[in-house]
Amino acid sequence: MKDFPIYSPLSKEFDYDANIIIKEIMPLLVNEQERTLPFENGRSIYDQSNSLKIASETDLENTTKYKIVDGNRVPVTGKFKTYHVYNLTYLPEEVDSQIDIYRHDDPEKKIFWHTYKKPFTWREELQGTETKRYIEQFPWEYIQGVRVIHMTPPSIGQIHRDSHPIANYKYFKDGFASITFNIAHGGGVLNYIDKDIQHSVDNSVKMFHFNDSALHGVTPITSERIQLRIWGKLKVSYKDLLDVL
Repeated sequence: MKDFPIYSPLSKEFDYDANIIIKEIMPLLVNEQERTLPFENGRSIYDQSNSLKIASETDLENTTKYKIVDGNRVPVTGKFKTYHVYNLTYLPEEVDSQIDIYRHDDPEKKIFWHTYKKPFTWREELQGTETKRYIEQFPWEYIQGVRVIHMTPPSIGQIHRDSHPIANYKYFKDGFASITFNIAHGGGVLNYIDKDIQHSVDNSVKMFHFNDSALHGVTPITSERIQLRIWGKLKVSYKDLLDVL
């Protein structure tokens, strides 16, 4: 399973109407929250070696971020914003799942969908929507996390990893999927590292698989950027849904 791709477009048999999704989810995003990253030496702690290029050093230093001082997070507001997030599904027993992907008090940062192998609960506002129907079009056994990643200019998608490679490969091996809807690219490009080589996601691709344990970030945007990320257990082989590069 180690040969499972970091990125692949999905089969073109699936589709959605981006305008409908935007209309349905935008009222919910008044509750979104910005998710900044820790920086050291002017760079994200995830890429101290400067291996991934998404913006100039000056612009990266001028993104909103936080620093660790005496064990505490100290926010630093910059010229550029970064990711804002909101979850459309959640776990009733985990308050942090309303916005985040792991518990705030968990030092191991175990991802909710890696931990809870069961259906997540849809927010009431999504019941009966086309957005929910578009997400449910895949051959799911059950759906877990559904997460909106939202950016408005001026913003840069800070460089990071969302999960551990071993945990993610096991997740895919066990029949789970991670699907992204590229609803509005905003003029930014998702760049990522695969086998020490930098790659970019073609913005013409509407839906794709992405392994978020790979180092990745988004170049500066010029207009609103909206991505919808979906995780869950499939009834079929995940590779059957991919247009593998």
